[in-house]
Amino acid sequence: MPDLKVSIVQYDIAWQNPAKNLKKIESLLLSIDRTDLIVLPEMFTTGFTMDVSSNAEKMDGPTISWMRKVAERKGASITGSLIIQTERGTHNRLIWMRPDGTVSHYDKRHLFRMAGEDEQFTEGQEKIYPIIKGWRICPLICYDLRFPVWSRSKQYTCIYFGSTRILTIRTLVTTQVFGHIKANMWTAIFRVYPFNWTGESKHSLQ
Repeated sequence: MPDLKVSIVQYDIAWQNPAKNLKKIESLLLSIDRTDLIVLPEMFTTGFTMDVSSNAEKMDGPTISWMRKVAERKGASITGSLIIQTERGTHNRLIWMRPDGTVSHYDKRHLFRMAGEDEQFTEGQEKIYPIIKGWRICPLICYDLRFPVWSRSKQYTCIYFGSTRILTIRTLVTTQVFGHIKANMWTAIFRVYPFNWTGESKHSLQ
């Protein structure tokens, strides 16, 4: 199976300011030459806000349109979550946008009640398993990583992504971290999950 290149975009999210955040992401994407997947944080346009009435978008809204343009321009899939309003309610929804403009999504299942997320959002019911270059991936939003019964798949062997963290993988993936981030923070994250750490901005996972 060919190597998969993943670019993790980490930045200081401007509180409830989508325009400023998208501009920041655009500036960071300039340093990415070739990649297969761009991973953005949870609620990457607003930060982890419970003010859904002021920040919810629809699936035909400006951020989805922006993700479609970025995916086409970079020739890569791009993923991250944002607040989406549907007829079923408000969702912390992970968008998986492909270079050809097709999109998949999943809604966060385990809402973080300590922050009141369960009072503002509707929980998800299904996961997605997109494939890139033969790699089947199971993207998860932050807290969902903590629930293995929900996270595991009896059907597939997958790479698991949660927010901007990679949980487990079978062979080689090269990742690049873009943005202002301290290496010791990533080292701490990697110690929590089954990683083999091999560098400040690139690492191999087995």
